[in-house]
Amino acid sequence: MLAMKKLLRRIGLVVVRLFGSDIHDLDDGAVLGRALVVAFGGRVHLVGYNGLPLRPVSVAQNRVKYWRITIGFKKAEVPDYPNEVVTHQ
Repeated sequence: MLAMKKLLRRIGLVVVRLFGSDIHDLDDGAVLGRALVVAFGGRVHLVGYNGLPLRPVSVAQNRVKYWRITIGFKKAEVPDYPNEVVTHQ
């Protein structure tokens, strides 16, 4: 059973490497990783991505189209708020 899972995982990763696309940062154009982008049911799934955490953003368009929005990705920023422990007395 475990060997079958490993075999299916390897086959899946080969498919992602063949048909996947590079994920570029919207700000500087750096390659963040590679993934198979699947849009289904109003959601976007990145299959096989194992890079930095991403934040989806909508890309500015020349003409407003409400039925189709282009989505880009940016690196997720580190939170800028301090990690403070509050003790109540």
